[in-house]
Amino acid sequence: MSEKSSLWSYVLSRDFWLLNLYLFLFGILIVWGFVSLIMPVLTRQGEAYPIPKVVGKHYRKAIAIIEKAGFTWAIDSVSYSIRYAPGEVIAQDPLPWRIYKGCGKRDCDLCRNNQCYQRYKAKLGRTIYLKVNKTVPDSVQIPPYSVTVYAEDYKPLLEALELEVIVDTIYDALLSEEEIGKVSQVLLLPQEKLLQDGAYVPRGSRILLKVLGAKKDTIDVQ
Repeated sequence: MSEKSSLWSYVLSRDFWLLNLYLFLFGILIVWGFVSLIMPVLTRQGEAYPIPKVVGKHYRKAIAIIEKAGFTWAIDSVSYSIRYAPGEVIAQDPLPWRIYKGCGKRDCDLCRNNQCYQRYKAKLGRTIYLKVNKTVPDSVQIPPYSVTVYAEDYKPLLEALELEVIVDTIYDALLSEEEIGKVSQVLLLPQEKLLQDGAYVPRGSRILLKVLGAKKDTIDVQ
């Protein structure tokens, strides 16, 4: 009985409760320190960092830049563009800038041509998706034009195939109204090679459309 009485007396004593209070407060301090001090260092939670611009860079260099900035990457698609060298990044998502319609915002980082731009920021670990330029372009088949085809209808078809289209008007005062605006020839630049109906050309090629016109203000293909 004496041992049980001594234990019960200790439990009810001031020293016992002070000891447990100190342990409880120490535990809270440990948890608070881990959450507020250690976790941010390990994960940097709540902080956003600028998305790096990698368009126009070789995909290997772009990957190194993305990883150094603390983000992850993925090649979303592979396409071909004549404007970029093989292996270069031709598009990224997300973009490094957000565009505002009007200027005058306090959080605007750059104003140009009456447009406001703000750096796009994201948490570390965000995936940046890349579209990479092919080494060898795909071939695309041009639509037929030997039958009556007008430039205003034919030009968008070529652009949908990712071809760069240049329009050159051939002026002839003797043309009828039905002939004005008709596609006369389709040439592959820079050699100005004449293309027949259904010919295959590399995606991203420059195409020259020869279009019939009666006078200089007769046709205006945008």
